[in-house]
Amino acid sequence: MGAVLRQAWQSLSAQPAKTTLVLVLTLLLLGSDFRSRLYTPIDLSNQQGFASLQLPATATAPRQSEPMQRWLAQSSAHHAQQAAEAESTAEANSSQVALPGATELDDSRLVVRATFISRSLNQRLALIELQQGDGPARLITAREQDTFGRFQLTQIGVHQLRFTDPAKPDQAAIIAPVFAGASTLQQGPNDASEN
Repeated sequence: MGAVLRQAWQSLSAQPAKTTLVLVLTLLLLGSDFRSRLYTPIDLSNQQGFASLQLPATATAPRQSEPMQRWLAQSSAHHAQQAAEAESTAEANSSQVALPGATELDDSRLVVRATFISRSLNQRLALIELQQGDGPARLITAREQDTFGRFQLTQIGVHQLRFTDPAKPDQAAIIAPVFAGASTLQQGPNDASEN
């Protein structure tokens, strides 16, 4: 095919008049095709007729069918009922204690999750879930002599923690047992829970 085109080009280039004629005819054909596709002829009389034609500018308001109106009414009633139920559930949840089984220390609640005692290093740590006020619970580590509000952690045992108020040494100590129930903290997919 390339050889045929090359031969045709050589024969046309040898005769410049034929080449010019072919180019002019091609340009005329392309020009008329372009004009017929983009510029549609409009008769002037039709154009004046379109301008004088008065079309109505108002349209009727859209109207919903009866089944659609019933469905929308049922749907809005259902959504209102769900919103009311969600609101009452939220009120009930807000009145509940956020940390079940927690020990109260002033405005804080704490749950002892674990104790770690190393006799060789002479260290004692406690893993505590702490909630202050109505805020979110957070996991902290505590050592003996750490303070929580006005209370001081005086003893970390295997099964319990002992808190005392240094300002009132004659007052009984508050005992917080190690709680082995489910944590209220959300665990990620990679967190391992070991008891």
